[in-house]
Amino acid sequence: MDGIGVEVDFDGASVVVTATNAVAEALFGPRLVIPRAEIAAAALTPARPLRSGVLELTMRDGGRHRLRFPHEQRPAFAELAARLRPGAVVLHGRGSFDQAVTGESHCFTALRALTGSGTGERVTVAELRPDDDGVRVLMDDHVVGHLPPDAVDAYGPALRQVAVALCRARLWWSYEQRGLGFIAAVSLDLADPAEVLPLNEPDPGPHVELPPGRTYPLRTEYLETLAAALAKAYCPGRGLVYGSLHAEDGTVAVRVDGRRVGALPTTTAAAFAPLVRRFAAAGLTCYADVALTGTAHAIEARLRAAAPEDILPGLY
Repeated sequence: MDGIGVEVDFDGASVVVTATNAVAEALFGPRLVIPRAEIAAAALTPARPLRSGVLELTMRDGGRHRLRFPHEQRPAFAELAARLRPGAVVLHGRGSFDQAVTGESHCFTALRALTGSGTGERVTVAELRPDDDGVRVLMDDHVVGHLPPDAVDAYGPALRQVAVALCRARLWWSYEQRGLGFIAAVSLDLADPAEVLPLNEPDPGPHVELPPGRTYPLRTEYLETLAAALAKAYCPGRGLVYGSLHAEDGTVAVRVDGRRVGALPTTTAAAFAPLVRRFAAAGLTCYADVALTGTAHAIEARLRAAAPEDILPGLY
């Protein structure tokens, strides 16, 4: 994302600030890497049309870094600030905004502050914050609605596992509907309730996570590792793990926590192998979501990932 005098990237582990002018280079050096673990707080001062915004990162040693950004970059920096909050976890999604939010009509003052003119939409990160009345949905610290009661029941077990739950959200608005004035709607990208929180983490080291999309069957070979993961599930008998993909022995093997647990069927493996090899050549381990269903004695595993030709079209 483009700040004022800087380019800012976040890979989940570190914020990387690259100076693009002499003033920023004097403040940060040519390139500053800030490990997420060293950030104690992230405070956002929103940008206005005639005033730049500021993302202030307070370090655990008391130091501070102030990153300025223009008005048009407000959504990107608001998302970064949310993801840097201590304890923040981004829930997994399906790749589509299917979960409706209720009560937006009671939040139009807040929603107007988050929108542009005419008709448009904005994709950002929302916080899901449980309270006595259910689960509030917030954008940029503005309450924009609530989860419906059935969604509160479904996602409650996952939300109780984390300090701060975030998810991708879409805000649509219009000032041009005759007789209605301003209207707006918020929808969320949330996976199945049993799959929004993975039961493991990717192995340390450079890696890439494939976006969600289609479902592919997985030939399971060793159930012990999958059974151990499923034993930690917050929804009994169902869960999600990160699986790494490896082109080897004429197929694409899937490993969980470094142990081989199965392989993709022949046709699916042939489609994914060029993608996995391309990332491996760049020094990146390729990860995808693996959905688990069953018991310790019988587990069905399914890979969830976008089609390879949609991820790197130039390969196909």
